[in-house]
Amino acid sequence: KRVYIPLPSQEGIKQLLDINLREMKISDDVDVDELVNAFEGYSGADITNVCRDASFMPMRKIISGLNSLQIKDLDVG
Repeated sequence: KRVYIPLPSQEGIKQLLDINLREMKISDDVDVDELVNAFEGYSGADITNVCRDASFMPMRKIISGLNSLQIKDLDVG
């Protein structure tokens, strides 16, 4: 069976962003309304995946070029 799930409306996108970003520190210069417009045409899963990937970017920058022992010894608390 296939179940059709329509793409989220702008309000749905805003709610998805609120849910996915609620525990993240967001820069003051981030315009959520601009993000809502940028995500038009994305599925709910797409939006969740983008938010998840974005949440890992700071850590990826920190560990870039480090070996496993250096990463293990990082103090990120």
